[in-house]
Amino acid sequence: ACPYAAGAAACIQSAAKIVTGKYLTPGHLKQIMTTTGDPITDTKVAITKPRVNLGHAIEHVINNPCADVTIGTGGLNWSYPFHTNYHDSRTEVIYRSGELGGRGFITGLAFHVTTIPGQTMEKWTIRMKHTTMNTFSGCSLDSTGWTVVYQNNEPRGSTGWPMYTFSTPFYYNGVNNLLVDFSHNNRSYSSNGQVKYSTPGGNRSVYAFSDSTHGDPLNWSGGSSPTA
Repeated sequence: ACPYAAGAAACIQSAAKIVTGKYLTPGHLKQIMTTTGDPITDTKVAITKPRVNLGHAIEHVINNPCADVTIGTGGLNWSYPFHTNYHDSRTEVIYRSGELGGRGFITGLAFHVTTIPGQTMEKWTIRMKHTTMNTFSGCSLDSTGWTVVYQNNEPRGSTGWPMYTFSTPFYYNGVNNLLVDFSHNNRSYSSNGQVKYSTPGGNRSVYAFSDSTHGDPLNWSGGSSPTA
């Protein structure tokens, strides 16, 4: 099994290099191999695992080359998700399926940054999951089902379009909308950073912020106030 998997990985990387001009990250490669594999069930223990299907994996790489997608044309400045004027903040945003360009792996994300945060964003985390929501009906943070795609003690960075390349690419199914969650967990406060935003219609974002008494924002839930 190990030599077969290693050989399959080499073939997939070769295809990726030809199609996209670059090799896949180890996390992206693993996700392609597992997502396109054939489900095999061990009846003795009732566990189902994917068996590598090299043909399906190569087909996926060829049919889903990497492409940049720009959502909206930002005309106004917003301090979220770089709200470093408080210790901690968390922001959730809905992106609709019609804005995302079809199914495939999301391997990174960039903001149009106009003002960099006043300090390093500690435990800066980006999470994603599918959602059926088109808008938020209230200011309530969702606490379950997230996939962490990026986490780092993030330097202040630069203006322009700095890219966050995901350590774990997210497989977007092309059908549902996408819910993206951003947070940082600092021990002090400074001036806010700012990014450009657009107003595509409906309440597409919710946010919360606090001092250090409410615990890790990754665990906040509900709508009345942040909770540990």
